[in-house]
Amino acid sequence: MHHYTKHSLFIKLVFIVAFSLHICSFIAQVGSETEFKDIKITWSEDAAYFQNTLTGKSTRIYKNVAREGYDLEDHRYDSHWVDSIRLIEHHPFKDSIALLTYSKEYENSELISVVGPYVSYTQNWYYEGGAHPTYGKQIIAKSVLLDQISLIDLFSEGDLFDALYKNDFVKKYLIDSNVRELKELWQNLDGGCDFYFGGILENFAFHHLEQDQVALRIGVSYGCEIMRGNFKQISILLPIPASLEQWLFKADQKKLLMCYLEK
Repeated sequence: MHHYTKHSLFIKLVFIVAFSLHICSFIAQVGSETEFKDIKITWSEDAAYFQNTLTGKSTRIYKNVAREGYDLEDHRYDSHWVDSIRLIEHHPFKDSIALLTYSKEYENSELISVVGPYVSYTQNWYYEGGAHPTYGKQIIAKSVLLDQISLIDLFSEGDLFDALYKNDFVKKYLIDSNVRELKELWQNLDGGCDFYFGGILENFAFHHLEQDQVALRIGVSYGCEIMRGNFKQISILLPIPASLEQWLFKADQKKLLMCYLEK
């Protein structure tokens, strides 16, 4: 009887530990809001926005799109294109001609981390209408404070170099492994058609905290159309800088890191 009790306690302990390691995946939020100073950040399954609480001005971060055919009022088409399609609508062979302008568009985004003024989301896309469909995935980071944000703005180049240089995926595409600094690393990274490494330090999200370190996910998409759809997340650990410490701890408390939000 005593042996059975000890065995039961052991099983229970294993279950608790296993559950605690995976608890992030059980707390996904499909819609919510948070604030950074005078900016409210809101998101749902359909869209996400920055809203200035003083002026009421709203700026869209992303909006999900799913449609087929052509849209005469689509702002991306110039007036000549719109006029041409209107002529097709009155053409006796409009059904055949319409096939030439048929398109399908799909964009689905999901907010995956909010740390202070920094918002990250994944974007999946699929488009038809050309010689072949194109599709892919990426991670996009935006800031309330700046038009563009890069990991170089948030972490030391030395820490970034050390973390990336040790990463097995990055090593695979290094032309010359005898690099000593971040600039040299980028100059010697070549993913060919498989992956494009340009600008990836702007494609990141904050995943989780490990004591005095933060785990990041950097998104790398395909290098050319023949490899469309390729996508890889680079996982690295970096020391938490003082400038991010308060925001990261608050984001962790509010369950606004990638480990909580990603479905």
